Amino acid sequence: MTNLNALITQNYRLTADDRNYTLLRRHIVDPAKAPGYKPQDGAAPPPIREEWRDDGYYPLNARGLAAAVERAVICDVNSGGNYETIAELVAAYQREVERVRTLISDALNAGN
Repeated sequence: MTNLNALITQNYRLTADDRNYTLLRRHIVDPAKAPGYKPQDGAAPPPIREEWRDDGYYPLNARGLAAAVERAVICDVNSGGNYETIAELVAAYQREVERVRTLISDALNAGN
C-alpha cells in the first residue's frame, strides 16, 4: 500500500492504494446549516469542520496520475475566479499548471 497523501491545490489532494489514485476534494461542513439542525438554547453551535471526500478514481499509472492532476488544476482554476474572457481563464490555468510542474520538478530533483 502506498502512503501517498499529496496536496495538489488548496482544494484537491491525491492518495493512492495498490490499484488506484484517488482524487479527494476539500469540503467545508457547517452542521448549523444542515436542513435538520435545531439549535439548543444556551448551547454553542457545532464547530465547522473540513472534510476530504472522494472526487474520482484513476488508474495507478502515468496517464492516471496526469489525468487526476489535470482535473484538480482545471476544477480549482474554474472555481477560483471570476474570469470575463477565455484569455483570463487560460492565463490562470497556465499559471496553475506551471506551479504544479515546479512542485513536481522540485520534488523529483530533491531525490537526486
